[in-house]
Amino acid sequence: MESKPKTIIVSPYKLEQADLESLGRNFEFIDLQKVENVVDESLIAGVVIKNRSKVIDLSFRGKLFNLKRYLYETD
Repeated sequence: MESKPKTIIVSPYKLEQADLESLGRNFEFIDLQKVENVVDESLIAGVVIKNRSKVIDLSFRGKLFNLKRYLYETD
């Protein structure tokens, strides 16, 4: 069986173990033994999950960026 790669979870504050466990239950590719929590206060809220080439942006900053891009595309 192939081992799961290290996952980096970027958040606006240090996550508690319960938060990490919740993410692990919702995203099966996360190995809780191989998680690094990186703090980036510019995210405002939410998390960005990085695993190999996969990036899942669930941050408020990411949502605002997507909204801005959408608004400019509809001009």
